[in-house]
Amino acid sequence: MHERIDEEMGASGIVAYVMTLLEQMVLVHLIRNILAMKPSLLRRIFFIKDGPLAFFGLVAPLYRPMRELIEHLLSEPGGPSGPTIRVAGLEKSGAFVEHAAAIQDRVRSGSFLVLGDAYIRKYVVPADESGTTYGQNTYYGQKVFFRAPGGEMHVATIPGRSYSANPKPEDLPHLNEILALIGELRCSMYDNALIPVALANKLVSLSDFPSQRILTAFARQTAKT
Repeated sequence: MHERIDEEMGASGIVAYVMTLLEQMVLVHLIRNILAMKPSLLRRIFFIKDGPLAFFGLVAPLYRPMRELIEHLLSEPGGPSGPTIRVAGLEKSGAFVEHAAAIQDRVRSGSFLVLGDAYIRKYVVPADESGTTYGQNTYYGQKVFFRAPGGEMHVATIPGRSYSANPKPEDLPHLNEILALIGELRCSMYDNALIPVALANKLVSLSDFPSQRILTAFARQTAKT
């Protein structure tokens, strides 16, 4: 990764990779702690990631252990009362979001579309020279378009029992529960927002805490003078 550090631009070229890595390592850390504390508790938690369930660029090889972990949990190794996982990655920008917006009026509210490789290559991302399935070497979830009952259009990545070029709804455990939760968690702060993601973004925003305090202190100081 050090090779991406530029003498003029500094380490800005690796920031996105590091952020992607850290965000998903936090998810792994939470899963690990819950499994150590009370495995059955994992059945009652819905994880939402801001962005797709994938690793890109220099950290792309990490998709393998992550996919193995998620698929292991989806196999419900402890039986019906043991651990499993409900997780979804929600996208706010990119080619899939643009395509979803373009077809939104053709999708009935409350319905969804699990995208296969043929659809993705034809309508969203053209096939590359390698001819591999889209996301085969980066993703640990399948692309799903979901139009919530309220009319919002969501682009989600939801993991299945195994990564497939032609996934079907039954290949994605907990799909209906996850989509129902996404529909219930809608928020009006911005387009297609979900409450947990919107709140998290608000709390980590530079303008929410540091800037607010700086402006408050400046206003008080100015008022005194």
